[in-house]
Amino acid sequence: MTNTSDLPRISHSQIQAWLRCEKMWEYKYRRAWVPKKVPTYFGMGNFIHGKLDIMYQTWDPEDSIGDRWDLMQARILEDIDPLGSNSEFVARCMKAMYRYIHEFSPQIDEGIEVIGSEYNFAVELVTPKGRHFLLEGFVDLLYKKKGQVIVRDHKSTGAGKFWHKDDLFYDTQQTTYIAALRQLGFDVFRGEINEINTYDYKDWAGVPLEKLFQCPYSHRTQEDLDAILLWFGKTVDRMLDEQDFQRAMSKECRRCPYRHPCQLQLKGRDDSTILSLEFKKKDEGRERLAAP
Repeated sequence: MTNTSDLPRISHSQIQAWLRCEKMWEYKYRRAWVPKKVPTYFGMGNFIHGKLDIMYQTWDPEDSIGDRWDLMQARILEDIDPLGSNSEFVARCMKAMYRYIHEFSPQIDEGIEVIGSEYNFAVELVTPKGRHFLLEGFVDLLYKKKGQVIVRDHKSTGAGKFWHKDDLFYDTQQTTYIAALRQLGFDVFRGEINEINTYDYKDWAGVPLEKLFQCPYSHRTQEDLDAILLWFGKTVDRMLDEQDFQRAMSKECRRCPYRHPCQLQLKGRDDSTILSLEFKKKDEGRERLAAP
């Protein structure tokens, strides 16, 4: 029997990092460097995502809308200091969550039974080359409705550009997560993307609800799920076999947190000094790879 504690733990995010840029993946996962300072431009979405986690972690079908809103206000205000007391930021979060709780949640959450919020899973898989690894991830919301198990991801957008239903079907992350949960015995019926528009409209209260929120869904066949796990395993083999990590070399590199040490390497210089100044070693116990 495999000792799972010794297996590499690999998430969909790691796969996406590899496909985006092998060099970025090398810095983040092979060498385990992460930035000391987290960029703030994802702050709004991350903050609201965290509040949704709390809402569903404490979900009680007997609670009134008022009870949920009182809890949400308290949790938002508790986090003012980490936000730098940014009153505009807090006000936008309040507006978004007020309409979510009072108007949107009653439409999509009626009759749900929460199995888990930020549900952590790990399932042992084997690559085509015979490598054992753990596919690990966090499902934003796993719940039952009318006896059916449903996976929901929370997403935010600041421009009001919601996903098309085809985008959801081709979303490899949710397909991978559903496949993993099926492996663990959850008979997942469908997947959903819970989208929240955080754009700061002047008349927030008057904006039609469908411009602020939507929750499209799609179904996966067993053939879809088998194919995605095969693709995942093949990519893991490529990652673990690779020794010469290729750079993406695109205009998107300017947004990469590893652009400075990467530029030094391109110039033939040592990147160790800048790594020690701008980065720290990733915490042990989370995603890791087997030694090369």
